[in-house]
Amino acid sequence: MRNSSDEALLRKANLRLCRLRLWSSYDGGLGFVLDKSSGPPYIVKIVESNSPAAAGGLKFHDIILAVNSQDVTANNYNEVKWALKAAQENNSVELLVIDKRYYDYLIEKHVLFDSTFAKTIDTPQRMPRDYKSFPKHTPRTCEIQLSSTDQSLGFDITHGDNNVGVWIQEVQPNTPASGTLLRKCDRILEINDDFVDDEPIETIKQKLKAAKSNRYLKLYVVDTAMYRYFKKNKILLKRTNIEECSFMKQKQESSKQNEEESKELKALVFFAKESKYFIQLLIPITRIHVTGDRLLLALTN
Repeated sequence: MRNSSDEALLRKANLRLCRLRLWSSYDGGLGFVLDKSSGPPYIVKIVESNSPAAAGGLKFHDIILAVNSQDVTANNYNEVKWALKAAQENNSVELLVIDKRYYDYLIEKHVLFDSTFAKTIDTPQRMPRDYKSFPKHTPRTCEIQLSSTDQSLGFDITHGDNNVGVWIQEVQPNTPASGTLLRKCDRILEINDDFVDDEPIETIKQKLKAAKSNRYLKLYVVDTAMYRYFKKNKILLKRTNIEECSFMKQKQESSKQNEEESKELKALVFFAKESKYFIQLLIPITRIHVTGDRLLLALTN
């Protein structure tokens, strides 16, 4: 029989029943990745930016306790993966989850998990408007100015791999942070112009604490997709590197646009019987090409 102290622990444990559903406008599935090496039980390694999982309350380092009421804490990775896949056939899945810190503590205290103490969070049926309109794959500078009455910066962080770097775990509503472009699942790259992506989380916490004391914080952040792209291609995530890559991307897009426009140029074909021509044109010529008895003139619009 459960005693009152167990119930008090369960109420504080942040148990969540995340009811996730697929969105037709999102091509990344439910939008989270399990850490294959972590279990059993298995831990959520990544929650993708602007995903059903993010909207449905799933967080970095959550432990999956159950899938559609089926206990998976003792299941191997493939069994959990197939349970998730089977559940998604109905375009939705219920995940009972808990933060790893609380999980370890409750296990230590021999407290049984009880879903009746879980907070239910539903993914919206459709992708929220702010998710659709949010600039994807775009680095953002977020400046947070605290007033004399503000008690916090307004966001929670969690560690990256090997306790290096940090992710934004949550942005609290009606806070200094919520009024900026900072979003859940962002990766912090810079704090007040200092590169911190390769620093231990404890060092980053100290920098955030100092910024809070000074009542001002400037963050440089990216979403999960952009962070993964840079890491995969071994591009250093410093602002200068990102801006150079962004500039090159713009140049490539501009070059591609010019190429498409050149294909749309009008071409006049002149058939000639003689080997010499005298043609007077009042239209600018961009390219001349002679093939056989054809003279191709590419003309600008």
